[in-house]
Amino acid sequence: MMKTFIKFNSRAMKISRIVLMTTLLAITSWSYAQERTVSGQVLDEEGYGLPGATILQKGSQNGTTTDLDGNYQLAVSDNSTLIFSFVGYTTQEVVVGSQSIIDITMELDVQALSEVVVVGYGTVEKGDVTGVVNKVDSKQFNKGVITSPDQLLAGKVAGVSIVSKSGEPGGQVSVKMRGGTSISLSNEPLFVVDGVPLDNTPFNPGGFSSGRNPLNFINPNDVENITVLKDASAAAIYGSRGANGVIIITTKSGGSSDRPKVTYDGSVGVSSFVDEVDIFSSDEFRQVVRVYGSRNEDKLGDDSTDWLDQIIQNATTTTHNVAVSGGLENGGYRLSMGYQELEGVLRHSSTKRTSLNYSMNKSLLNDAIQVKFNTKNAFTDDVFSSNQVGGALSFDPTQPVYDSASAYGGYFEYNNPLAVRNPVAEIEERKEIGNTFRSLSSVELRYNIPYVKGLALVSNTSYDVQNGERRRFSPTYIRSENTDNTPGSYGVESYSRKSLLAEVYGEYKTTIPSIDLNINVTGGYSYQNFVNTFNKFSVDSLVTNVYGLDNPSVGDGSVISPLYRTLENRLISFYGRSIFSLQDKYVLTATLRRDGSTKFGGKNQWGLFPSVAVAWRISNEAFMDAASGVLTYMKLRASFGVTGFQELEDYTYIAAYRYSGAQAQYQLGNQFYSTLRPEAQDPNIQWEETASLNIGVDYELFDGKLVGSVDVYQKNTSKLINSVPPPVGTYTKDRILTNIGKTRNSGIEVVLSSPVVQTKDFTVDLGFNLAYNVNEIVSLDFSGAKDSQQENTGSSIDGDVGQTIKTWKVGEPVNSFNVFEQIYADGKPVYDLVNRTNMYVDQNDDGIINELDLVAGLSSDPKYILGLTSNMRYKAIDMSFTFRSNIGQYVYNNVASNYGHFQRINGDLPYNMHTSVLETRFGQPQLKSDYYLEDASFVKLDNITVGYTIDKLKWMRARIYFTGQNLLTLSGYSGLNPEIDSGIDKNLYPRSITLTGGVNLTF
Repeated sequence: MMKTFIKFNSRAMKISRIVLMTTLLAITSWSYAQERTVSGQVLDEEGYGLPGATILQKGSQNGTTTDLDGNYQLAVSDNSTLIFSFVGYTTQEVVVGSQSIIDITMELDVQALSEVVVVGYGTVEKGDVTGVVNKVDSKQFNKGVITSPDQLLAGKVAGVSIVSKSGEPGGQVSVKMRGGTSISLSNEPLFVVDGVPLDNTPFNPGGFSSGRNPLNFINPNDVENITVLKDASAAAIYGSRGANGVIIITTKSGGSSDRPKVTYDGSVGVSSFVDEVDIFSSDEFRQVVRVYGSRNEDKLGDDSTDWLDQIIQNATTTTHNVAVSGGLENGGYRLSMGYQELEGVLRHSSTKRTSLNYSMNKSLLNDAIQVKFNTKNAFTDDVFSSNQVGGALSFDPTQPVYDSASAYGGYFEYNNPLAVRNPVAEIEERKEIGNTFRSLSSVELRYNIPYVKGLALVSNTSYDVQNGERRRFSPTYIRSENTDNTPGSYGVESYSRKSLLAEVYGEYKTTIPSIDLNINVTGGYSYQNFVNTFNKFSVDSLVTNVYGLDNPSVGDGSVISPLYRTLENRLISFYGRSIFSLQDKYVLTATLRRDGSTKFGGKNQWGLFPSVAVAWRISNEAFMDAASGVLTYMKLRASFGVTGFQELEDYTYIAAYRYSGAQAQYQLGNQFYSTLRPEAQDPNIQWEETASLNIGVDYELFDGKLVGSVDVYQKNTSKLINSVPPPVGTYTKDRILTNIGKTRNSGIEVVLSSPVVQTKDFTVDLGFNLAYNVNEIVSLDFSGAKDSQQENTGSSIDGDVGQTIKTWKVGEPVNSFNVFEQIYADGKPVYDLVNRTNMYVDQNDDGIINELDLVAGLSSDPKYILGLTSNMRYKAIDMSFTFRSNIGQYVYNNVASNYGHFQRINGDLPYNMHTSVLETRFGQPQLKSDYYLEDASFVKLDNITVGYTIDKLKWMRARIYFTGQNLLTLSGYSGLNPEIDSGIDKNLYPRSITLTGGVNLTF
C-alpha cells in the first residue's frame, strides 16, 4: 500500500509541478505583457493635441484618457487592440503588436458633426433642415491675405458670387446670392454675426471716393464657421431683411481645458502688378502720331515715361494674430488680438486694422442658465489713393514726370485748362485718410425652464457702435486746383452709427413617442434701433499749404460748405417657426414673421412674410433597404415663402421741402429770393417682396464616398423700388422714388464633395459646386405710363458727358448692356460716319441709326458660376487650392472705347491711345459699339496654399505655410480683369498677384 501511495504521490507531484510551471509561465507572461507600456499623442483633424480622448484596451476595462496636450500612456499586452474614441470623431482601432509608440490623428465624424446647423434663432438637426443651408468651416476657408470674412467664402458655396467692387485694400465687396432681386437697391445679403444682424452700410463714406467694407472690423482669423441661408424657408425667419439671403458668421469661442491654449499666426506678403495694358509705349506712340496725327508731332517730348509704372508699387502686407483660450468652471473663454497692415499696388493706398476681441461662455445653476458674452473691437486706419489709372493710360508717354520750370509744384503739366493732368502729381500731392472705430458687443442668456422639459427662454442684447472720420487735402499748387479761382481745398467728414438690438424668444422641443413625432417650436420678439449722424465741412481757396491734413486755412472769398444730418429708424418684429419631424422620415417647417419698419409710412409700415417647407428622408423608408449599399442617404425637399427688402433711405415717404438753388430763385424788384419747394415723394411706397420656390434633393452614395445636393429654384420679386419720372405736372421734381415692376431669377445648383483618398498618411478631399442663374425683368412702370418697356440706367461710361451703357428692359436681364450691333468687313469693324447704316445694323429698317437701334440682352452677370476646391495631406505636408469660374458674363471695355480712336492725337494735344485703334481705325469715339462688349468668361486659380507641420515637440506645434493668390487667370477678355462688379472696365484699381509666407504656432 505504501508503495502504491508513493507512486500515486509521485505522479501527483509531477502533475502538480506541471500545473505550477504552467501557472508560473502564464503569470510571468502576463506580467511581462503588463510591463509593455504604450505611449503616444492623440491629435485632432488640424494636428492639435486632443485632451480627454479615451484609449481602451479592447475586451477589457483597461484604459486611460489623454492629458491637456493629447498625450497618453497605457500598459497593455502584445496581442491587444487599442480603441481610440472622442465625441464628434470616428472611433479607431489599432493592433499594438510590438509597437511602443502609437500616435493617432482622429478623423471628424462628418455625419455626427453635421447633425446640427445654425438656421437663425437656434439650431436644427441637419436631417430636419427643409431649406437650402450651406455651412463652411475654418478648414475649408480661403487662405492668404484676407481682410474681411466674406472673402473666406469665394468659390465655396454654389450660387454665391463674391467680387471686389474697387480692388482697393479693404475696399467694398459685392456679394450676390442666386442673382440680384432688386434693380436699384442693394442686392447684398443680410450678415448676422453671433446672432446680431448687422448694418451693412460701408464705413468711411462720403463723396470723396468709395468707402470701405463694413465687415472689415471682424478679424477673419476669429471666424469659426459661416452658414449661408439661401431660400425663403431658411431666410424667412429674418423677414424683411432676408430677400437676398442670409450669411451667419459664427466666431470662435472659449475652450474647455483648464490649461490655457496659446496660438500665434503671423505672415508677411508682397503684391505686384504684373499685367500689361494695351496702350502704346513711347516709341510706338511717336510712330503712330507721325503716321496718323502729324499735326501734333512737334508737341511730342523726348522722354520715355511709363506713367502706369510711375503710380504703382510692390505692396507689402503684414499680419499678426495672437489668441489665448481655455476653460473656466462650467465654461470657457477666448481672448484674441490681431494686427494687419495691407498696402495697395497703387501708391498711397493702404488699410491698417488693430482688433481686440473677447468671448466667454458659462453655465450656472446646474446648467439651467447659459451665458454667452462677445465683444469685438477694431480700430481701422485707411489711406485713400487718388486713382489716376485713367490719367496714366491717357498721358503722353513722351513727356517727363517733372519740370523744374513748372508753376505746378515742379511737375510737368500742359497749360491747356482742359488737358489731362499729370497723374503722378495728382497721386503724390493729394492726401486723403480715414479712421474708424467699431465695437460690437452682445450678451445672450438662455434659461432652461425647470419642470418643463424642453422649454427655454433666450434673450439677446447687443450694441453696435461705429465712429469714424475722413479727411482730404489738395494743395494750391497742383493743376487740378488751379482750374478756377479757388485753389487749394480741404474737407472733413465724420460720422457715427449706433445700433441697439433687444430680442427675446422662446424655444420648445418635445417628442410624442407613441407616434414618433419630434416638435420644435420657436417664437419671439425683436427690436432694433439705428441712429446715424453725419457731419461734413469743406473749404477751398486755402491761404497756405502748411497745415495739410491737420487743419484748414480759410482765405478771403473761400467757399465754406457745412452739413449736419441725423437720421433714425427702427425695425420691430414678431416671428415664429414650427418644425415637425415624423418617424425620422417626414418633416414640415412653417415660418411666419411680421416686421414693422419706420422706413415706410402709414398703412405700409408692416409687412407679413410667411414660408412653408417639407422634406422626405426617403432613404429611411423600408423599401430603400435594397439600395442601402449604394444610396446611403437621400432627402427630398420643397419650400415656398416670401421675404422682403427695406434697405432704402430714411424718410422717403415724407413730404419734405427744400430751398431752391440760384437758378430757380424768384425775382421781386431787384432782389432774388430762394423758393421753398416740395420734394417729390410717394407716401404709399411699399416693401419689395420676393416669393421663392425651391425643390431640392440631398444624397450620399457609397457610405459617404460621394455627397451632394441638387436644387432648382425660382425667385419672383415684386414692387421693385426705383426713382422714376413722375407724370407730367404732378411734382416740382423730375424723379420720384416708388414701386415700379417685377423681376424673376430662375436657376439650378449642384454640389458635390468626396473624400477621394482617406488613409493614415494620405488624404484628399474634393469639393465642386455649379450654379446656373437666369435673370429677367418681368414688368416695368416708368414715366407715369403703365407697362412702359424700357428705361436707361445710371451706368455711366467715360468718353463723353452723360453717356450710359446699360438699360432696364422688359424681357431682358436687369442692367443689360444697350449697344449698337457693329457691322464687320474682312473681320474688322466698319467705320463710316457719312452713312452710319453701313456701320451699324438698322434694327427697325427706318434708314437711320439712332437710339431705337440699340440692342439690349447681354449682361455682366454670369450665367454659370463654378467652384472647385481641395484639401490634401501627405504626412506632415498639406495643400489646398480654390479654382473659380464664371461663364456667360460680358464686360464693356471702356478703356478701349474711350482711348481707341484717332481723335485723341488730332486734337489740341496728343494723348495716348488703346492699341485696338489699329484694328478699328475709328477716327472718333464709338462708345456704344458692341465691338467693345466682350465675353469675359474666365477660369481663375484664386489661391493655393502649401504647408508643413512640425508636431514632434511636446511643448509646441508649428506649421509653416506659403500662399499664392490670383496666380492664374484664363480668359478671352482683352482687358486687365474679366471679373468686374459693374461690368464696366474703366479706371479700375490694378489687379495684383500676392505671395504670402507665414507660421502658425500652438503652445
